[in-house]
Amino acid sequence: MLAASSLSLAQDQDISGSAHGAFTELPNGAFSTPISAEENRRGAIGRMEITPSGALSLTIRFADHVHHQTGVFTVDENSPPDDPLYVADLGETSGGLYLKAYRDGTGEIALEWRDGDGNYVYAGFLMPAISRDEPLATEPSTKPEAYSTVTLPTDGLTPDDPSKPQVQTGAGYGILLISTSGASVFAGALPDGQSVTGGGQLVNGSWPLNVPMMLRTSSGRDTATGHVAAVDNFLGGPVDGFMLWVKGASPHDPLLPSGGQTYIGTRTAAYTPPARGERILLGSQGGPLNARIWLRSPDRPETNDYGFLEKLFTLTSGNQAVFPAPNTDKLQVNFLPTLGLFTGKVKLSYIPPLQSKTVHFSGVVLQHRYLDPVSGEPYFEEGEAKGFFLAEPQPGTLDVPKVSGGVRMAPYYE
Repeated sequence: MLAASSLSLAQDQDISGSAHGAFTELPNGAFSTPISAEENRRGAIGRMEITPSGALSLTIRFADHVHHQTGVFTVDENSPPDDPLYVADLGETSGGLYLKAYRDGTGEIALEWRDGDGNYVYAGFLMPAISRDEPLATEPSTKPEAYSTVTLPTDGLTPDDPSKPQVQTGAGYGILLISTSGASVFAGALPDGQSVTGGGQLVNGSWPLNVPMMLRTSSGRDTATGHVAAVDNFLGGPVDGFMLWVKGASPHDPLLPSGGQTYIGTRTAAYTPPARGERILLGSQGGPLNARIWLRSPDRPETNDYGFLEKLFTLTSGNQAVFPAPNTDKLQVNFLPTLGLFTGKVKLSYIPPLQSKTVHFSGVVLQHRYLDPVSGEPYFEEGEAKGFFLAEPQPGTLDVPKVSGGVRMAPYYE
């Protein structure tokens, strides 16, 4: 039996393996399992197990339902003998779920949904599962990193209520852990402050490596479905993926009580705690002012290249952030070097009748390490940190309960 990372054909036509994927949209009515429109728009996670004989078991997991289906791969009679194409027609109610497994290449499985007339409607892909210690066929020395920090940037939330404008947000963030078997766990926060968790299996499809997963809040009302990119030790990082973030309607939601959705990015970078005397923001040199912080918010006019507030500070060799006097904005930043996280607070001024208020922010540090493909040594290193804060909007600006502002930090060079 071949390893799970391969769908290659052996002499006995063994295409056994395990494959996983995420779907951010699926055709309505494609499954006999009743899936509501609200649940369907959140996407799903797919998994397939294939035996040496070609028998398959497909599981598609929605937010509240699980769809199971079985079938058998057979060789397409029109495919060449030395490069066979394996197909399976699962005969679903809306015209069929048609699967293709390829002998060469990455071993992706294409899932094609067709309408009642057999016309193509939508395609998704399942990719071969791999372990973290499993060398990649394209570059045997390449191994996925075990611990990474992830930012979740977005261009803004689109409300379900068409009369409402798009809502800009800061960057969500989290931590990605990948075990030796490839089983992966994500824990973090969306840009609206809600904690999310999720998990999935590391897969090897088209570059970069990634983990298909559905992130969920504790209430289950909000989800983010897609691929969290995973970093390998060959090209460094960061690397990018994407997810579909869907917010359910709730009168208590801090940003969009009416609900909404958007695509968000996932930017992943391997994280290594700084050595003694090394600064957490890679590239920060010694000196009185060697780092910079920016804050932006959709309710405040931008006064610099990033937002409404820009301040220089000193990042010490002990990773303490020291802001020069008088520090009227009462800025504080606390780095957690062992985890690659940061927290902080700032005093925001408001137009009367609102008084100035202190708000808290948080996020992660990304370590940009670009490696030479021949030597494997870094030829450029730089760090940045991104996150968000929640605050009341300025009076007379945005008709939302809260605004999600962005926080960014980077080295400063004179």
